[in-house]
Amino acid sequence: MTPDVVHGADLVGVGADADAIANLIAASETTPPLSISLFGDWGSGKTFLIGQIQERVRRLALRSRRAPRSAYCGFVRNVSFNAWQYADSNLWASLVTHIFDELAKPEPTAGVTDEAVARAQLARLEEELAAHSGLAQRLERARDHARTVDARRRLLRWTWGLTGVTGDRSLGELKSDLTSLRGALRLLVPNARARLGLFLAALLTAAAVGGAVASLGADWVTRLLVAVVASVAVPLAAIRVVGQHVSGLLAQAGDAARAVDLRDASIDAEVEVARTSTTISIV
Repeated sequence: MTPDVVHGADLVGVGADADAIANLIAASETTPPLSISLFGDWGSGKTFLIGQIQERVRRLALRSRRAPRSAYCGFVRNVSFNAWQYADSNLWASLVTHIFDELAKPEPTAGVTDEAVARAQLARLEEELAAHSGLAQRLERARDHARTVDARRRLLRWTWGLTGVTGDRSLGELKSDLTSLRGALRLLVPNARARLGLFLAALLTAAAVGGAVASLGADWVTRLLVAVVASVAVPLAAIRVVGQHVSGLLAQAGDAARAVDLRDASIDAEVEVARTSTTISIV
């Protein structure tokens, strides 16, 4: 058996495999990208199988061009690329260049009869790629905007609507405030309702810790001391954890944004608009 023969009798029995793979490649319902790997020892028939697949794909495409309602694509180009020839260069750039160069050449067996037809098809492909590239960029911008708006909505919930912020301050400035206890309390506990909640949390913590210490037989002085320390330490630790979370939301919401703009904006409506924009971009 001669190596690297792509035509002739099927002495290695790969006809069924070639049919199955060709049907998959040429099917109009196959959604790219599609990768098929072929492994085998030297002389096992890999090159022959590839040639058989290409020949079957050509026949399926020809049949599709003659039957408009065929389940296969009417125009399929076979491009061979030997990576070893480009081992010392930029492989990806060489691959893309090679594909476009081959697509610009006529291939009568694939329905591309002359160079003018080939170049016209290549021009349409380049236009589609450019359009999809722009769509991907718009989609990414829409997703970024949706993430930013969602972060702003959650930020308003965690900071009581930024009611503790005075003046025309940016979110970046608020993030620096969180590094101090006074700034964190002003941002996270800005009103009587929030302070009442913090006080009740401290009271419940003191009662729970005091009861736990009492069950160990400690005297009342020890119980009182431990309860007081716990009533202060636990809320402060909670404020620190919440502050870290809010700091992350401030970064996602945009350091340059102004707090007064977030308070005045209809965030829920903006979230819906951002999600709609993302959906439209996807469609």
